[in-house]
Amino acid sequence: MPETPPDSREPRRGSRRPLVAGSILAFGLTLSVALYVTSPPDAPESDAVLEMQSSKKSLRDLERIGGKAAVMTSQLDDWLSSLWHGEALAYTTAVLTLVAAGACWLLWPLFEDEDAPL
Repeated sequence: MPETPPDSREPRRGSRRPLVAGSILAFGLTLSVALYVTSPPDAPESDAVLEMQSSKKSLRDLERIGGKAAVMTSQLDDWLSSLWHGEALAYTTAVLTLVAAGACWLLWPLFEDEDAPL
């Protein structure tokens, strides 16, 4: 009986890496564009709230009570919370997508088992 060639429809080893990384990239960037397009314009906060949060007196009181670490933690918290609203959320999602797809692409060979069947 003649030997039949391997089925050409069978996926080659390693062909999942670009598929997975590309899928992550396509989904994440599509989501980022959708978030950017549908994000409402940033509503300005009232002057009283901004003055209370960033006034020298409130920062000085916070430093007096909790030290410099409390002031830095408050500023870090304000910055991180600003990343999850409006257009900044779209940019944050795009950057996290690029990091996830790049990590998937670069780390794939470390977790690939050469002896495992497809």
